[in-house]
Amino acid sequence: SRDGVVDLLDATFFAHQSPDVNRARLVDSVVEELAEMEMLDDGDGNGRKDRLTATELGSAVSRQYVTPVTGARLVEGVQTAARMADENVTELTALEIICDTPDMHGTYLGNRERAAMYRFASTHAAEFTTDLGAAENFEEWLCAVKLARIFADWTAGESVEAIVENYRIGPGDLEARLERVEWLLGAADAIADVVNADLPVFREVRDRL
Repeated sequence: SRDGVVDLLDATFFAHQSPDVNRARLVDSVVEELAEMEMLDDGDGNGRKDRLTATELGSAVSRQYVTPVTGARLVEGVQTAARMADENVTELTALEIICDTPDMHGTYLGNRERAAMYRFASTHAAEFTTDLGAAENFEEWLCAVKLARIFADWTAGESVEAIVENYRIGPGDLEARLERVEWLLGAADAIADVVNADLPVFREVRDRL
């Protein structure tokens, strides 16, 4: 229940550090947001507003250990990909979806890379779930495209040395991000099952990592 969550927060270090925070209002805000994401049933529709229950989607997101915002981004990307023509759903589609999430640590885009990455994005626009002109934060999205391109090169057999040289990313950073790619591809695949999207591309790309 909401009261139960507030009681739990009251016993945390957060409550000790933030005595002026209205925790009941904070819980209401989070519950509302999770309900909008369809990850939480707040009981409003069945007259049991005090009872909080995770939805099937919410349970799946929790089991994958991704944040709710990442879960919502994955749902949006998966559902968009499911509406795309089959021939346009490629490895890049799967990689763009997972790279454009908060749980994928971003990268930087050098001035000399920006034009080349824009040309790459334009060339492969049909394979992406985000339209070039509709990206909420174009620079951030272009960084996600850069990561998607890096991982596509990796699955194609490009060496670590070549990727480091071509994209100015450290070997350690590459290794750390590859671990995240595998994790997020698995999460996207699980979420695709929950929303009944037939997208084996996530498993296929994960198998090639």
